[in-house]
Amino acid sequence: AERAAAQYDAAVNMTDRQGALMVLAGLPGAERTARLIDFYNCFQGNALVIDKWFALQASSLHPEVLAHVKALAEHPDFTLANPN
Repeated sequence: AERAAAQYDAAVNMTDRQGALMVLAGLPGAERTARLIDFYNCFQGNALVIDKWFALQASSLHPEVLAHVKALAEHPDFTLANPN
């Protein structure tokens, strides 16, 4: 988690951040939560990138992924109208 968090923090573009976040999404801990919040805050308003944010979490191997998906379905930015 520390290594993935460091990679996220050092990233200079969305793709690199997303790659590190993919790892973090499957892990429990503060590193995961902080980077998910940061990614959302950085790209809020960009529907395609936020869709990636949703997908990263929903497809993660996190032990509580089902609870996360249920919570994400209630998120104000979630819409079934986005075909992605």
